[in-house]
Amino acid sequence: MIILRSVVALLAFGMTAGQAPTCDVADAVPSLPFRVLEDTQLVSPTAQAGADVCGIVPAGNVQGHWFSYTAQEDGCLDAEVIGLSASDAMTPPLDPILSVYTGTCSALMCTAMTDDISLQNLNSLVELQATAGTTYYFLVTGFVGESAGPFSFTIA
Repeated sequence: MIILRSVVALLAFGMTAGQAPTCDVADAVPSLPFRVLEDTQLVSPTAQAGADVCGIVPAGNVQGHWFSYTAQEDGCLDAEVIGLSASDAMTPPLDPILSVYTGTCSALMCTAMTDDISLQNLNSLVELQATAGTTYYFLVTGFVGESAGPFSFTIA
């Protein structure tokens, strides 16, 4: 039953698994609201220069997924990552970290970072004031020791 639910969820929200291991090939968010299911297990660990500027993402190879969004107008931008359980039901849900950057892929600047919403909620939520014309890069990774797994990523 768990596998069937996972398949239905993937069909409902789409999945482009295995892509976007670095900033320069980030999955572009076409419009808001946006939601997708992905899995960092399907991304090869890759080093992204400057990704460690947010402090919690380690330097070196990181198993993560990149998204980019260019704000169409000034205003509030909410990005949320929900860690999902693996289909085997034995693996705990991903404990996601969400880092947000501006600048260029060769000179990233940390805009926001979150690990846990609360002590009881290990998902990640970032609320920021977006500026029209600015491209925001979102990196979804897992907490150290739980570095990979499926997740839902939403921007509104």
